[in-house]
Amino acid sequence: MVGNVAGFVRLGDLLTPGLAPEVDYADDPFGVQYWVMRWSA
Repeated sequence: MVGNVAGFVRLGDLLTPGLAPEVDYADDPFGVQYWVMRWSA
């Protein structure tokens, strides 16, 4: 489900430990999954 796994791993390395993502939207209205997420520092 992830096109660029290495990019997400690198993003995880850059985030401060202990920050949890907030999922604002997760749905598949047209048969394609969409996520809107944010990390607040």
